[in-house]
Amino acid sequence: MKDSITLPKLIRHVFWNKKKHFLRKQDTYSMWMLFAIEEGDFTYQIDQSTGHAKKGDIVFCPPRVAFHRKTETPLSFHAIVFDFPYHETGFLQEMLRQNEHKLFVPLTTRLSENYQHLRKLHPLSDLVPLKQHYFHDMWIIMSDYNPSVFERKGQKHRDDPVMEQVLAYLENHAHQSIEIKYVASKFHMSSVQLTRRFKKVYHMAPVQYLTSIRIEKAANLLLETDWNLETIAHESGYESGYYLSRIFNKHMKIRPSDYRKINRF
Repeated sequence: MKDSITLPKLIRHVFWNKKKHFLRKQDTYSMWMLFAIEEGDFTYQIDQSTGHAKKGDIVFCPPRVAFHRKTETPLSFHAIVFDFPYHETGFLQEMLRQNEHKLFVPLTTRLSENYQHLRKLHPLSDLVPLKQHYFHDMWIIMSDYNPSVFERKGQKHRDDPVMEQVLAYLENHAHQSIEIKYVASKFHMSSVQLTRRFKKVYHMAPVQYLTSIRIEKAANLLLETDWNLETIAHESGYESGYYLSRIFNKHMKIRPSDYRKINRF
């Protein structure tokens, strides 16, 4: 199983014990977020999906999508921010959308032990290797019970070598001022042809992919530095702080300045 799925990278882990209500009824994150429920229940809306999550459920929210939530009973859960390869994001997001962004995973002894270890490690730095280890094992357990969500079943991006090259080019030049029509001409095709082929392989348009990289870069710089918006814009591939602010607000549903102030659960 390990060889057939893509493993994510844990960025941040927080365990909440018997939380009576969320600090905010809605939030939007720059990276993937999941809530793994140990006790209690809550209702949620993610994109067009609405649902009810309880013990054994794991709810996923993609980057830049509003996460509405309300506790129904005191909630004990693991909140995990994680990074996932950009070129796999479209496929994972589509599979989760078909499952209302929620998966059920029985609380087996193995999964319960992973949760127990993560609870103990909760106060420690997210850089502790053991956190990554237990999260990876969680992911493998999830994939065992939900193989259709996590396995590509032969739809590998290697099927289109040219799109692999386009992908690499976008990643290497995302923080520069480039346009999709320029990328298309570089690979001897029209913008329409590029978009069609790219979307077929990666389940998202190239401009969405480019924006994802840039917004995540900007979001990280907002939290990790004291730079002004103009500097962050240039580092993220945008021409001005004003334009970055417009794009950020459109995709994150929050102004950059507010995101910097209230980036919390």
